[in-house]
Parts: sequence; C-alpha cells; structure tokens
Amino acid sequence: MCDVSQDARAPARLKVVGAFVGVVGALTILGALFDRTTRMTTAEVTGNVIGGAIATVIGVGLLLSQRWAWPLALALAAGAIGLGVYTMTLPGDVAVPAAFFITLLIVVLPGVLIAAALLSPRSFRWFRRRDRHTLGT
Repeated sequence: MCDVSQDARAPARLKVVGAFVGVVGALTILGALFDRTTRMTTAEVTGNVIGGAIATVIGVGLLLSQRWAWPLALALAAGAIGLGVYTMTLPGDVAVPAAFFITLLIVVLPGVLIAAALLSPRSFRWFRRRDRHTLGT
C-alpha cells in the first residue's frame, strides 16, 4: 500500500483546478464528438478531441497529486490567457457585440484564476517539494 504523507498531496486548490480542467476537457471531447449543430470539419473535431484529452489528463494528474501536471496546467492557463487576449484584440463582429466580454469571462478569467491557484505560495512549495519549515535550510 502506498503511504501518501500530508506534504505529498496537492493542496485543495490544485485539486479544484484539476477537477475544473478535467471536466472542461471531458466536455470538450463530448461536444466535439456529439454536437452536430456546429458543423465542424474533421480537423476541428480532431483538434478539439486532442485538446480535450490533454486537458483531461492534466486535470486528473492534479487530482491525483502528480507534480508533472503542475507545469502543464500552468502552460494551459498561460495559453488560455494568451489566446483570450489575442481574440479580444481582433476586430469586433456586428453579429456578436459582446464577444469581447464573453471571451473575457469564459477564457481569460478562468486562465487567470488557474494561474493564481498554481502560483500561490502553498501550491508552488508543493510543486518544488519544499516544506514551509525547511525553506531556510
């Protein structure tokens, strides 16, 4: 049996991030495979399935306190922020006047919140395998 000490487990905030990222990834896969109203091309479906699978693996990794998932989740958050900011700088569409705010709410804000959770002192110490009491030694 594997004994997981308190310090080996990821902080609760990372488990919440893992659950969120995993659910979003799974929903992305399901949406790509079964949503027939958007008329996605085969390449778009494939890209969404691959992206969703990567997000699901990262999310499950964080849920299971796997340190390899931390930098991948940080890269995912940075990518969401970058993509969202890029999308917000594109010229607006008359048909969707609130696209700027929608992108801000569903892409940029979650990316910022995920990055904040990952970069919090407790989460960063966990990733670096440092105990708060041994940092000075």
